[in-house]
Amino acid sequence: MKKAHIAALMASVLALTACNQGPSEAELELKKKELELKERELAQQTNQINMDVKRAQLAEEARQNELAKRPTERVVRQQAVVVTQSGSNVILRALPSRSAAARAKIFDSEQVWIVGETEKCEIISNHKGCWVKVQSSVGEGYLFDAYLQRF
Repeated sequence: MKKAHIAALMASVLALTACNQGPSEAELELKKKELELKERELAQQTNQINMDVKRAQLAEEARQNELAKRPTERVVRQQAVVVTQSGSNVILRALPSRSAAARAKIFDSEQVWIVGETEKCEIISNHKGCWVKVQSSVGEGYLFDAYLQRF
């Protein structure tokens, strides 16, 4: 074979080999950076999902705790009148507890409807009674029934 022919054949082989070598170092580095970026994005998305799940779990736990705090009541429908020794008033509460938020004052001789009886009973100022849920002219809440006269 002639030298020119051999040189042309070698050039063709080198060209074919170069085409089949695969990606260059720069292309590999670019692909690596793209994969790292995608990995960071997926990690951020995973963290966001985990935080959303945790928030939902905490919200559900808070809801369950709030439900557990609510008193169990037996439904009743009975009229009563407020009777205090001092002729003053009683405090309508948000929950059946002396420490619960006050909603309003119910004055002596005012009529209310008892709509629920709780099992929470105690002695307050030497008066034994239970907390009842009432509807009054100023709203709904809880009163200590030692200050109520039912009829």
